[in-house]
Amino acid sequence: MPAGKGLFHKAIIESGSQLTVASADNATARTKALLAKLGLTKPEGLQKVSTTKLFKAASGPDASGLGP
Repeated sequence: MPAGKGLFHKAIIESGSQLTVASADNATARTKALLAKLGLTKPEGLQKVSTTKLFKAASGPDASGLGP
């Protein structure tokens, strides 16, 4: 980030596995699948979904294709 230039000497990635989990195309497809499963057409609708409903939609035996 340009605004941080010169502010840091070194940094580490704490969640590095997330850098290689999915390609942009794969992540987009999974997002569309999750939205469809929740009956949403736009990502903004996720703000109104309860965490319980979101968790259930993104996990479980019928969530293949939504995981990494």
